[in-house]
Amino acid sequence: NKGAFVPYRDSKLTRLLKDSLGGNCRTVMIANISSSVGSFEETLNTLKYANRAKNIKTTVQRNVLSVDHHISEYVTLIENLRSEINTLKTELRDKKAGSGDADSQSFASLDGGLVDGEAVATLPSLGVAE
Repeated sequence: NKGAFVPYRDSKLTRLLKDSLGGNCRTVMIANISSSVGSFEETLNTLKYANRAKNIKTTVQRNVLSVDHHISEYVTLIENLRSEINTLKTELRDKKAGSGDADSQSFASLDGGLVDGEAVATLPSLGVAE
């Protein structure tokens, strides 16, 4: 399909409009030309660009993801992070049990530091019960 590729490098204008031309939106382009002899080269370049740009086709589709979909993604992310936290805490306890010297003090300071309080604090704002 020849119209599927948009040659963004062909002009500065196309690069500026990259998001609009390649995105999920309707785009209108207007070529402004002059009948002045002094602007012949610029008018010719504008007409060449407009001729190429008219072949660009975009497909607009309605966004169908709902808020519930996003919340379920966040809930899954929170569950994965909690699992990772538990795994890391287990590793930390194993490390503490394996070393009885100064390293255990540094691990102890890391253990109580942040995770549960901060992770759970965001859950009520998402409507998720702990």
